[in-house]
Amino acid sequence: MTETPCNSSDDLVYTSFSGEPIIHPLVLNRQSRTGPYTAVVAGLPKGGTSMVAAVLDALGLYMGPPDKGGTFEDAAFASLDDCRDAIERRNRRHDAWGFKNPAGDLVVEQTLDWLRNPYVLCVFRDPLAIAQTWSRVQQKPLDYDLLKTVRQRCDRLLDAVFAVSKPCLLTSVERIKSHPEVFVSAVADFLGLHPSNAQWMAAVGRINVRGGYFLAQSEQLEPGGTP
Repeated sequence: MTETPCNSSDDLVYTSFSGEPIIHPLVLNRQSRTGPYTAVVAGLPKGGTSMVAAVLDALGLYMGPPDKGGTFEDAAFASLDDCRDAIERRNRRHDAWGFKNPAGDLVVEQTLDWLRNPYVLCVFRDPLAIAQTWSRVQQKPLDYDLLKTVRQRCDRLLDAVFAVSKPCLLTSVERIKSHPEVFVSAVADFLGLHPSNAQWMAAVGRINVRGGYFLAQSEQLEPGGTP
């Protein structure tokens, strides 16, 4: 497949003239990773951040202490007031580590300035699917106002990502589920990770390709398996 940028000086928009789908994540501000770094998983609540964090964890990156639900909800990053101290502690203990932020549209710009060599992994999800999940969890009607709120937060997340000059990988839940192996390999390359074959297989197994989108470690499948 040949992918040609629409402008030789701008690598943000690509067109596949062969008609084949472009399955690889989009990387902005690409640079070779050297030295310590922090991976930031950004997205919307119920928007795929748990799945991406699970993949990073399986690849061997420290993503915080285990949590009961296996969703990588790190209490140390629940608020801006708490996370600066947590960042300093993690930097002292780990050369490379990461955390997920399921409110990335609200705080990604603020936290990046505090992080050591941040690499952002931004995941999007079908806004209707997010709205349906919010409606079920919050027991609110799935109406125009809810859909509008989701769309506005998606737009805010996109604005936040393009406002920073840090390396950023952009993908979607739908693309990850349709090509899990491609995503895992792209993430490893983006972060300069060198997983063992067992780690790579485990990372692929954390992606639920049927129903939902995320498998806790105890539920993970062999690649190609079914829940």
